Amino acid sequence: MIIVSIMILSRSNLAIGQNCNNLPVYTAGNTFNNVTITQPTSRIDQNIRISGTVNFNANVTFTHCNILMDPNAVININNSTFRLLPGVIGTLGAGMPSVIFGCGTMWQAINVNTGSGIIFTNSNIRDGRQGIVFRSGFNNATSEITGCSFALNSVAITATSVPNFTLSAFSNNNFNGILPGAVTTLLPPHNNGTINSPGTSREPIVAMRLFGVTGSIGTSGGINRFEDFSNAIFADGSTLTINNCRFRNNFLLDLNGANSGIGVWVTNSNLTIKDKYSFGASCVFVNNRRGLRFDFSGNLTLENAIFSSQRIVDVEVVRSNQPNNINISNNNFTIGSPTQAPIFVQRAAQGGLVHLKIKSNTITLASGGLPLANNLRLIDVTTVAGATDQAEIANNQITCGYGNGPGGGTTARSIDGIWIQNNADGYQVSGNLINFTNANGGVAPNTGVFGVGIGITLNNGINNIIGPNNVINATKFNNRFQATESWLRCGVHIDRSLIVAVCKNDVDQPRHCYHFNGNCFGNEFGRNKIRDAYYGLLL
Repeated sequence: MIIVSIMILSRSNLAIGQNCNNLPVYTAGNTFNNVTITQPTSRIDQNIRISGTVNFNANVTFTHCNILMDPNAVININNSTFRLLPGVIGTLGAGMPSVIFGCGTMWQAINVNTGSGIIFTNSNIRDGRQGIVFRSGFNNATSEITGCSFALNSVAITATSVPNFTLSAFSNNNFNGILPGAVTTLLPPHNNGTINSPGTSREPIVAMRLFGVTGSIGTSGGINRFEDFSNAIFADGSTLTINNCRFRNNFLLDLNGANSGIGVWVTNSNLTIKDKYSFGASCVFVNNRRGLRFDFSGNLTLENAIFSSQRIVDVEVVRSNQPNNINISNNNFTIGSPTQAPIFVQRAAQGGLVHLKIKSNTITLASGGLPLANNLRLIDVTTVAGATDQAEIANNQITCGYGNGPGGGTTARSIDGIWIQNNADGYQVSGNLINFTNANGGVAPNTGVFGVGIGITLNNGINNIIGPNNVINATKFNNRFQATESWLRCGVHIDRSLIVAVCKNDVDQPRHCYHFNGNCFGNEFGRNKIRDAYYGLLL
């Protein structure tokens, strides 16, 4: 076996792309230029060069190889299997990864075509324009991506019209849009500028771009990490299950800045995130601009996920456009200083019936933190006219400890626990525990800091019920007057709505226990406990 000198990719090379003037020597047997290979091909510890379009019509295995993909190069895998493996014991590169890279200009695609599969293990893939492209009919049962690193790709994985997008193994992979800590640019034609400065990228940097796909992402094994993208996973017209993934620091802006910086963004799709894996969770979302955006879509099941310190909103459901089920349950939200809400359901049930469940979530907004830019509603639901809703907002545990530290100054805003607005009908809000606490005890942070435990406003429906068994508590301040002795302005607030039944709730120390306003008709019945309210029941 001939051993060829191996090019070692330094940290600087990984950051800025390979110097095209300092390439190694490629032997004739390791240069593939616009050819079709019909015999099984195997290389170990070699430098490989791919130019033009190369068709592998038989199995190919590259073990600890550095594979240069020339500008716009394409690999087609046809009715065969492509194995990309690290060095094995007893060879020059034992334990070292194989690397696919480009120089000067991005390579185009590695197409996994009908009847073909890939096994990528502990390898590095970068500088791809479309990355690994899965075609309809690829052999998903034999395809695996495990322990791999993807960085500096315009798109790392692409799939269009693929009904079987479920790999036999997909775990322990690292996806990075950029490399943190380095001044990095993607190769042309991405034309992004310096993309570690948010707002300067010219187009999205996406880990997985999926159209018309049905399948799942994430299997047992180590967690898959997605960091530093415009959008980590984007799916359109798809039905997906995503588990065992962590989405962190995805806040890069592209030209469509309003919808960039998202961990998972699906539109016109169905999505399930549910089963527990690493960290005892289904998925983890940390410090993204938006964690999950579910847009113009159908069924959503989001359970057992962990959300921490998103910059704008954790879960955003926008314009549901068909009869569907939205289930957001058993998730844990730790809130930093967002500008909207941890759970924001906007214009629900547009054009049809929605079965909405927001149940058994734990939402914690700790004391201190930066001043809020806007009023904050921890569960915020708006609906549209003509919708018939069947909705439960139940058994959530909400703790709001804001008001201490910088956030307690003059710029602090009002904070509401559960807020329902515009034409809702058929909502039952029950069994929720809402605590508004202040770390300074009886010392008021600011007279302008107030909120509502549960609010319904501008509702034309006649089938909305608040209760039974909501428990709402608030810090009572010492030596205050004119109805400012409690941080929480209203325990239950009903405003400009037709009929809302309020029954069997426990409200402790708000300024108003129940507050009906704006000529609405309120039904209050059952065993209610009202303590220390400035107004017990105001109609």
